[in-house]
Amino acid sequence: MMKLNKTVKKVIVWRILSFTVATILSLPFFDSFSQTLWVVMYLNISMTVVHYFFEKFWHRNEDFM
Repeated sequence: MMKLNKTVKKVIVWRILSFTVATILSLPFFDSFSQTLWVVMYLNISMTVVHYFFEKFWHRNEDFM
C-alpha cells in the first residue's frame, strides 16, 4: 500500500471537509440536490488544482516571501 505524505493527507481531509460544508451551505441556493452537488464538485476540483499550483509556487518562492 502506498504511503501518503502529511501534506497529501491534509489536502484530502480538507477537501472532504470543504466539500461537505460547501454542499450544506449551497443547498438553499439551488433547485435540486444534484445541481448543488455538480456545482460543489466543480468548485472543489477547480480549487484543488489551484491549491496544488499555489503550493508549488509558494514553496519555490518561500525565500522571497
